[in-house]
Amino acid sequence: MTDDLLTVRDLHVRFAAPGGFIRAVSGVSFRVRPRSTVALVGESGSGKSVVSQSILRILPRNGVITNGEILFADPRLNGEVADLVKLPNDGAEMRGIRGGRISIIFQEPMTSLSPVHHRQSGQRGAAPPSNGDSCTSFRVDGGDVAPGWIYRRQARLA
Repeated sequence: MTDDLLTVRDLHVRFAAPGGFIRAVSGVSFRVRPRSTVALVGESGSGKSVVSQSILRILPRNGVITNGEILFADPRLNGEVADLVKLPNDGAEMRGIRGGRISIIFQEPMTSLSPVHHRQSGQRGAAPPSNGDSCTSFRVDGGDVAPGWIYRRQARLA
């Protein structure tokens, strides 16, 4: 049993491209504790969505996790830890985790983080970044991990 719901440790992801590989994520580590708020915030192209896609194992076909661990301590299974990197993308266990246990809110910065839109009364969370950064947030085991100002949009899994 661990105190963390989700631990991402030394994650490395690359994409096959004509003439070689593109390193998209290099050495990302973070953890999500119970009843905590986490948002991945950074410049466009910094790897936020790739990290999120890696957690859910929905990387495009040319993407591969080359190193690292994504440890999920499932509270419904008394904190039993599964390394999501080692699970088959389309296996029953990963399908049971994806969407129902861990969800991702992908952002479109030009609409989701508009400076002319504000939080509605009663919403929780911090104000959106004002420096042009975008944000990808996710929910682990039913706890709302996304700040309240994020407009929730259905992820496109192309």
